[in-house]
Amino acid sequence: MSKPAMLSPAQRVRLLAFPEEERDLVRHYTLSDTDRAMLVSKRGDQNRLGFAVQLCCLRFPGQAFTANGGAAQIPRHVVEFVAEQLGIEPQAFTAYARRDETRREHLLELRMALGMRTFDGQTRQALSAWLLPVAMGTDKGVALVETLLEEMRRRQIIIPNLMVVERLAEETRSTARRESAHRDRQRQRHQRDAERRVAGAAHQGDVPAQRR
Repeated sequence: MSKPAMLSPAQRVRLLAFPEEERDLVRHYTLSDTDRAMLVSKRGDQNRLGFAVQLCCLRFPGQAFTANGGAAQIPRHVVEFVAEQLGIEPQAFTAYARRDETRREHLLELRMALGMRTFDGQTRQALSAWLLPVAMGTDKGVALVETLLEEMRRRQIIIPNLMVVERLAEETRSTARRESAHRDRQRQRHQRDAERRVAGAAHQGDVPAQRR
């Protein structure tokens, strides 16, 4: 019998959902002067818009197009919000979405410009060590995954497929459970040892009284 998944389908959708409220769009996707400066070298509206949308997606929810189901999965209202800032028709994004090579080139450029890192063995090990104390304090899968995603954004690590993140959280939770069980056994052993010492001391104290 397979063990239940850490996250439900609805939770997976929610954790990496694009913002919908105006205030959240403004917070995550307002282009700064520095952002706009990177667009100067991009030729054509489709490339300027696509580069800007990819920049925004890397910041939140924190994934590249390829890790989020492709550029076609970017919600229209996000594209429209970015396009309006640039004075570009949102339809220009359709042409960009078809050019995988261009998107990959832009992703590499953005990684360098934003100082972002990919999720690899080294970052995985570091995140697991960081998450372990959190997992010692809570057993809730969605809380662990959500905390892990927030930390990856803080560290500017490009978030991989959510199943990879979920698996890391699950493995860390299992380690925390084993560590917690080990500590409980140690605590119980120390308690039994202490009780035996107390009982032994009491017995030794009773012997002279019996002989008198």
